[in-house]
Amino acid sequence: MTLADSSFTTSKAKADAFNKFFASVFLPRPDNPCLPTPTTEFDNSTEFTPVSIEEVLSLLSALSTGKATGPDGISARLLKECADVIAPSLTELFNKSLALGKVPTEWKYANIVPVPKTKETRIISIYHPISLLSLVSKVLEHAVHARTLYIVKPLLHSQQHGFRAGRSCITQLLDVVHNIGRLLHWYNDYLLGRKQRVVVDGVSSSYLDVTSGVPQGSIVGLLLFLVYVNDLPDAAEYSKVPMFADDSKCY
Repeated sequence: MTLADSSFTTSKAKADAFNKFFASVFLPRPDNPCLPTPTTEFDNSTEFTPVSIEEVLSLLSALSTGKATGPDGISARLLKECADVIAPSLTELFNKSLALGKVPTEWKYANIVPVPKTKETRIISIYHPISLLSLVSKVLEHAVHARTLYIVKPLLHSQQHGFRAGRSCITQLLDVVHNIGRLLHWYNDYLLGRKQRVVVDGVSSSYLDVTSGVPQGSIVGLLLFLVYVNDLPDAAEYSKVPMFADDSKCY
């Protein structure tokens, strides 16, 4: 494997090189001012429906046994076979996570699988990272995704069908921020303090901090991206900008 003018031959050297490269492509926070953080106090009483045991059982039963494990090594097969026993405890843990707006530190760790973008596989810079996360954390992500989508779906739909008089994407985003309440705090904690390591031939690199972005392979990542780019059409005042996921056209 090569990167710039350096070559890497051992699995450990490859894993470290991949991880340093993936960490280096993250961008620092821009200096330009962004949308001010709202100071409205949240009403935390009606922000989300608590996770139920039945919901957790359904999510556990839907797990594919072919899913790769995250750093904790807990397999989908184990979760499915023990679902009846562990569902009550997981339900309590998930609701505590939502209520506190906190994500367990161990669930912020990811094993990275480098996937080549082309048939050339010797150059590290043409790979992109796929995160293997804790499957337990992804079950919680499914529950959070459903509750977030319920709140932001009107926002996404209005952008697909044009503008409404007297309203803008910014005002809609503010409405969402005001309504999402404690879930917003949960997302903030979900994105902060994340770490990753690359595994090559069963050999792991050391962990490095993830300073921006969302894990590729997460459940909530795509929804967060759709919300992030949702105001893109507003930047083209005299053009149309149809969007499909991360593809956009301007005409």
